[in-house]
Amino acid sequence: MNNQEKTTVLYVFDPLCGWCFGFSPVMVELYEKYKNNIKFDVISGGMVVGDRIGPLSEKAPYIKEAYKVVEQKMGVKFGDEYVNKVLAEGTAIQTSIPSSKLLVAFKSLNESQSILFAHELQNALYIDGVHPDNMEGLLDKCHTFGVSKADILTIANSEQVEGAMNHDFELSSRLGVSGFPTVFVIKDNTINVIARGADNYENVSSRLKELVGE
Repeated sequence: MNNQEKTTVLYVFDPLCGWCFGFSPVMVELYEKYKNNIKFDVISGGMVVGDRIGPLSEKAPYIKEAYKVVEQKMGVKFGDEYVNKVLAEGTAIQTSIPSSKLLVAFKSLNESQSILFAHELQNALYIDGVHPDNMEGLLDKCHTFGVSKADILTIANSEQVEGAMNHDFELSSRLGVSGFPTVFVIKDNTINVIARGADNYENVSSRLKELVGE
């Protein structure tokens, strides 16, 4: 693949999306295989914002069944801290805002590894059981690939980050994303979808190869 400057894989996810947690290892594998030849980017789509923000208890009955389906289909494992504490208690405030701000802040310092950081955010939520509204707690559990956590937190708390985050939410909407995860390939000003919903590595990789070649 020799289309680095013209080809971008854009991963549209949300940190609170359970199916994205299941799909995240697929994106990491895809990134590790093709990162030298293709640009990878990730944005948060704003799944839990505005009047959707609220206690986990409101959706806990659904999630208690849904996470098992994600585990079965995608081969991931939600952590005991999440399942037996956070999900069982139901008091955690569900909001996409803090984690989305952290992603924007990280990207401003190390855009090339944003796929890996998105994976770290979801591990903090769904393995370590950090509450979604605890920005410092989320970052504390994340590996940041040589970037200062203090710098990320400072940027994440700035006014500029909110604008950039909202831009990502709007971009997700303009791209017609109706569910997460969704993965696009942007090449020569053409946009194609290679994943709409969680899929396995073989299928996504095959679609990517069809579009960009070997």
